[in-house]
Amino acid sequence: MNRADIDKYLEYTNTFGIVPGLDNMNALMELLSDPLNKIKVIHVAGTNGKGSVSTMIANILCAANLKVGIYNSPALINSWEVVRFGYNNEMKEITDEEYYKCLEIVINEAKKLNEKSLYPTSFEMQTAAAFVAMKRKQCEYAIIETGMGGLLDATNTIKNPYITVITSISMDHMHYLGDTIEEITKNKCGIFKENSTAVVSCSNIYLKEIIDSMGNEKRIKIVYSNKEFLKLKERGIKMLAFDYKDNKGCVIN
Repeated sequence: MNRADIDKYLEYTNTFGIVPGLDNMNALMELLSDPLNKIKVIHVAGTNGKGSVSTMIANILCAANLKVGIYNSPALINSWEVVRFGYNNEMKEITDEEYYKCLEIVINEAKKLNEKSLYPTSFEMQTAAAFVAMKRKQCEYAIIETGMGGLLDATNTIKNPYITVITSISMDHMHYLGDTIEEITKNKCGIFKENSTAVVSCSNIYLKEIIDSMGNEKRIKIVYSNKEFLKLKERGIKMLAFDYKDNKGCVIN
């Protein structure tokens, strides 16, 4: 397939709009042999701060000379900017050629599902393409940001996350996630998986009862961040220096 064919097919799938549920993605992941199954995945959900937190985690791992991939959404300038790779303290956007190659792989499998009356959406296929790209790059870690919510988000085919992260939660996407902050919180916490670890923003402490209950159901360890242990040393447009608990002289840039 050439780029025009790929773009045309994605435009066609946009006619299906947002399709709640994971049937399409689960079927697609099965055909693609679950690209993330050998990668340590850090799955990030929340209302505010998902992109910043994901980027900080990716840069920290990159600085530690680990091969990392990051998937953020939505795209602002071009469709492939949502996938970046890092190693040896350098983060790079996936090339458009690489991205379209991964999309071609995904679309070829999606067309097999079309024959069974399953039609993965454009977002689902772009998410799958990001997963394929991370496998092809042999990433050690994948930082995956949810698109909307958590429970039924296209990224929630991740089976065994290394860590899940819940950033600040507030009212958003109420038409899909629920009319109350309690319903939205349960949806965001839908990324919790059995016997894993979750790091939760201290700003959600007023929702602690709900989050703890969701965690207990999955038998996970929940760690709440604590801003009382955070001491900012210096802050700029491209740099943040701080101490957190016994970790002194931390710098993110």
